[in-house]
Parts: sequence; C-alpha cells; structure tokens
Amino acid sequence: PKYDALSYCWGDTLQISTIEVDGRSVEVSKNLAEALFNAGLEVGDHIWADAICIDQSNLYEKSYQIMRMGQIYSQAEQTVV
Repeated sequence: PKYDALSYCWGDTLQISTIEVDGRSVEVSKNLAEALFNAGLEVGDHIWADAICIDQSNLYEKSYQIMRMGQIYSQAEQTVV
C-alpha cells in the first residue's frame, strides 16, 4: 500500500507514551507519539516510523532495515517531518 514516512528525533526513550496501532496498544517514545499526533493522520492512513516498523530487539532485522532506509523514504508518497 501507499504510505508516508515519518522523520523525527527519537529523543529520550525513557519517556514513554502509549499509542494505538491496528487496534493494539504500543509503547513508543514521547517524541514519536507527538510526531504522529502532529502529522495530522486520519484513520486508515499508512505511515512508516522506524521505531514501530522495525523490530528494535532484532539486531539482524534492524541492520537490514537500516540499509533499506533510503529506499523506504524514497518510495514513500511523502516524508512527514
């Protein structure tokens, strides 16, 4: 599906907020929660945010996805900053 990519500053990962993703509660950094809120998303919008879309506990996946970030951002409909 078409998607927007989110570019944001991770900030202090100890400051946590809970957001809803596909009907599930997900803990993210306060900065990410604020960036998503300020992005003006509507229900059904698809957005790529690294902290959510990449399994941060999986070093292999994280390394692979980091190598693909240029492609991920270039194929997005737009990058929201």
